[in-house]
Amino acid sequence: MTLDLKNANILITGGSGQIGSHLVEALLQEEAKITVLGRDPKNLKELLPLYKNNEIKFVRCDLSDQKSIQSIGNTLSYIKYVVHFASDMSPSINSIEEEAKFIARLNLIGIIELLGLLKNLKGICFSSSMAVYGNPEYIPVDELCPHKPNSFYGSAKSGSELFLKLFSNRMAIPLTILRYASVYGPRNRTGRSIPLFIKSALKNKQINLIGEGKGYRDFVYISDAIDATLNAIKLNEDSEYNIGSGTPCSMLDLANTIIKLTNSQSEIGYIDKPNNFNFLFDIEKAKKILKYQPETDLEKGLKMEIDWHIQENK
Repeated sequence: MTLDLKNANILITGGSGQIGSHLVEALLQEEAKITVLGRDPKNLKELLPLYKNNEIKFVRCDLSDQKSIQSIGNTLSYIKYVVHFASDMSPSINSIEEEAKFIARLNLIGIIELLGLLKNLKGICFSSSMAVYGNPEYIPVDELCPHKPNSFYGSAKSGSELFLKLFSNRMAIPLTILRYASVYGPRNRTGRSIPLFIKSALKNKQINLIGEGKGYRDFVYISDAIDATLNAIKLNEDSEYNIGSGTPCSMLDLANTIIKLTNSQSEIGYIDKPNNFNFLFDIEKAKKILKYQPETDLEKGLKMEIDWHIQENK
């Protein structure tokens, strides 16, 4: 069921985040009508001018709070398509039990409650994660690789996928699942390796790596992730895709590249622990069906994220 984006009423949860905010801007270019759901319009950051100019709508709602969700009532009955980005990888909660409850409420229960209010949906796009695979059984990781999450976040994402598949099947609503690798680029306010390394390099602080830094990851630039997401939304079919670069980068190479690009005096330190995690996506399915083709090489993408951090901290 192909979705015509022009004048399409699309709801985006987590629209103030890195991927969500870029997607809002991309969808506006397609002339879609965007509603962002979030806790506070002040959190919109880069999207705040669009909200103030009435180019996007904002609905105040905390998806981790059942009463907040219920307060929406029927105000979102006009929504035809939902893109669910609202998430939290590592909340600042000391109790393991409370952390698990919070992540489950936000990543799983929240979307269940929200879907009950969207009575006229024609499509769902769910932002999942490489975290559902945990320490993968094989590399490169394709869409058939077993889910073995080793975090509350990955477990909630995997559980949400299962629920949404059942929901979409029973309601005959197309569901697209996008499992993103580590997304980087401007607006990267996460606590992941790239922004942490950049912040350390800009302050000439030591960058610490596990083992010898030989462990590798899959990093995908934000504009490439957005291209894949847009194509998936337009296609609006039942499917799941891994969205990465398909190119491995060791943590040592990553650190050295960031040090070079920032002209930093940072040294690299090594933590005496074995590296037991490597990750790389097989993106052939996305290439074939979504016509996805990552275009931004790592060094170019890192330079753009570095420039953003410098401007952000002025």
